[in-house]
Order: sequence, then structure tokens, then C-alpha cells
Amino acid sequence: MNNNVFQLPSERKKKSQFDDTLEALKIYASKEHSKDIAYLETLFSDLELPVIPKPIKPEVKTEIDDQGNQFSVAPDQVDLDLYDKALDKYDPKCERLNATLRALFNVVWAQTSDLLRNEIQEFEDFDNKVRKTGDVPL
Repeated sequence: MNNNVFQLPSERKKKSQFDDTLEALKIYASKEHSKDIAYLETLFSDLELPVIPKPIKPEVKTEIDDQGNQFSVAPDQVDLDLYDKALDKYDPKCERLNATLRALFNVVWAQTSDLLRNEIQEFEDFDNKVRKTGDVPL
């Protein structure tokens, strides 16, 4: 990460250091985790965990003909097949994204100053969040 480190404001040598470090992390992620980079945008832009949207199952639609009569239209078989394929890919994508997030978490933790780590570890729910996110090299 080219010596980019997450630090407390009092430790920073320049005001843009956080943004520079975040940009270095984004570049690292785009190289090392390119299959997930599209999902990671919310992580880098809004600092929110990314979510892979679930595939939406095609459903029966109700339509109205020229005379005002309602009738049902079943989903097209091609749409159902595409849904099944998307559903088969959904769990592996989620597992890969979670592995990517754990890897990025460990990179961020390794690139965090000792003073900031100590501040973070003081949070009451730190241990619970770490267990959910993955191993942290303490």
C-alpha cells in the first residue's frame, strides 16, 4: 500500500492522508480482488458494507387485453432458466465477497497505526464485531 497508513488525526502529517490511504486500498482491491470490485464501490464511496442483491424470481403477471379483460401471463422459460443460473451463482458470489472483505479487513488492520488500533479496541463491541468480520492479527 506504498506506506499509506490509517492514523488518528493527531498523527497525520497531511490532511488528505485518509483519502490517500483509502485510494491505495481501492487500487489494491482492484488488483487482488478484481472479481468483487464492482460490489466494493459502496465500501469505498460510502464506507458501507457491500451487499450482493438476490436474484429476483420471475412471477406470473396480470395483464389486460383490449377489451379490458384481465389474464395471467406465466414467466417465460428463458427468464426462469436465467433466474436459476443466477441463483446458482449467488451463494458462491456471497462467499467470495465475504472472503474478500475479511482479506481487506486484515490489510486495513495491518495498515492501521498502533494508536488508532488501541482506540478501536476500546469500543465496547469490538470483540463481537471482530468475530463477525474475521480474524484480526492482534
